[in-house]
Amino acid sequence: MAKSTLTTVILPSPHYSSRCGRRIDRITIHHAAGIASARTLGLLFQNPARGGSANYGIGNDGEIGCYVDEKYRAWTSGSDENDRRAVTIEVSNCKAGGDWPVSDRAYDALIRLCADICRRNGIGALRFTGDKTGNLTMHRYFQPTACPGEYLARRFGAIAEAVNAKLRGEEPMTAEEKRAFETLEKQAGATVDTVEQAPAWAKKTLKKLTTRGILQGDGTSLRLSEQMVRMLVILDRAGMFGG
Repeated sequence: MAKSTLTTVILPSPHYSSRCGRRIDRITIHHAAGIASARTLGLLFQNPARGGSANYGIGNDGEIGCYVDEKYRAWTSGSDENDRRAVTIEVSNCKAGGDWPVSDRAYDALIRLCADICRRNGIGALRFTGDKTGNLTMHRYFQPTACPGEYLARRFGAIAEAVNAKLRGEEPMTAEEKRAFETLEKQAGATVDTVEQAPAWAKKTLKKLTTRGILQGDGTSLRLSEQMVRMLVILDRAGMFGG
């Protein structure tokens, strides 16, 4: 079996075929056009009348299901050529209609899953080009459809960036942390004033730097921008500030 260890739901679909010798070198993201769990998506792909499938599905709660083993081609994008080379992912929406948004949990699970797929299949980085020449593609490139919905479509560049950060060993903010950061940014003139206000992934670094006196701020607050916090964490993980 070739599947992600992030998978917690396994519901094999009968709708698959050979990759015809093609190696996996891309990821194609779809949306479910509805609110569903990973189990519900799997049951849909088992339906003989549906005639479609995906390698993976992500529920609205972020749970990940596997329906077609990665060694096989799922029937997802309406393109033999793309699906023989792609691992396809169906993502639940959190609201029907409009720009078809997805939940933070589903989005964060998508980033983790994409990074895992890349690592195991030797994909060094995701390249979003805005068309089917890149290795991060969307359903609408191959069929006349709105899939994956505007919410995901306009975030493909950010998805590639977040996945590539993980592949470099960095730990980008989750969607939930990003949302909290944006709220904090609106509420205060500075992004981070204290270690306690920092997202979980940055607390250890900021505590170390403040304890050692490397970070002092203006005497009352640190007044660090998101970009500065991210840079300090990267430098710390690279060993620039010692153990």
